[in-house]
Amino acid sequence: MGSVAIDGSGWKNAEAQALRQSLQESLASLRTREAELTQCRGQLARAEREIAETHHRITNNLHLIIAFLRIQERATAPNGLKESLISAITRIEAVARLHRQFRKNPSSLPLDFGAFVGALARDLSASLGVRCAVFAQPVEVSEALAVDLAIAINELAVNAAKYGCSPDGIADIEIACCRDDKRSLCITVKDRGPGIPAQPVPRPKGSLGLSFVQAIVSQHGGDVLTENNNGAQVTIRIPGRPVGTESRTVGAPQSR
Repeated sequence: MGSVAIDGSGWKNAEAQALRQSLQESLASLRTREAELTQCRGQLARAEREIAETHHRITNNLHLIIAFLRIQERATAPNGLKESLISAITRIEAVARLHRQFRKNPSSLPLDFGAFVGALARDLSASLGVRCAVFAQPVEVSEALAVDLAIAINELAVNAAKYGCSPDGIADIEIACCRDDKRSLCITVKDRGPGIPAQPVPRPKGSLGLSFVQAIVSQHGGDVLTENNNGAQVTIRIPGRPVGTESRTVGAPQSR
C-alpha cells in the first residue's frame, strides 16, 4: 500500500484563512455594536436635553408664581394671611430648587439628598430669617421622595421659625440627614425654643402643622416622632428600600 503525503503548508493556509475570516466577522460585529452604541448615546443625549428643558420650564413657572406671591405678601399687612403667603413661598422655593438641580444635571438621579439639604437650608435661612445648621451624610433618594422630603423639611422649618425661637428672639434650627443601622432614612429637624407643649395649641387658620408632614411621610410608609430635646425635635423615618421603589399609599394624617 502506498503512503499519502500531507501538505503541511496547505493546512496552515486553511487555518490562517479561517482565522482571518473569524477576525473579520468579529470586527464587523464590533463596528455594528459601536454604531448601535453611538446611536443610543445620541438618543440619551436628546432625552437628557428634553428632560433638562422640561425642568427649566417648570422652574421658570414656579419662579413666576413665587414672584406673584411676593408681590402680594409685600402688599399685605402683618397678619395670618402674610404668614400663610410666606409659608407658601418657601414651599414652592423648595420644589423649585430641586428642579434647578435636575435641570443642571438630568443624570443626577438618584439624588444625593444630603448635599441638597445644605442648599435647602441656605434658602430657608434667607427666606425665614433663621439660623440653620446642617449635619448631613450622603443619602441617595428618588426624585419623588426628594420632592416630598423637601416640602416636609420646609414645613418643619416654618413651624420652628414661628414657635421655636430662643429667648433672644431668633430661631436656631438644626437639620440632620443620615441612614440608621437598619438603612432607614432619618431626617431630624430641631429648634432651641420652648419645646412641644403637653396640650395641642390652636394654630392660625391656614397653618398646616405636623399633620401635613405626617401625611407626606405616610405616603412613603414612614413615621414621624416628636419629642422635646432642649427644644422641639421632629424625626422623620423612612424604612430602607431600594431607591425608586418608595410606597405612595396615603395614610391618615395625625394631629399634633
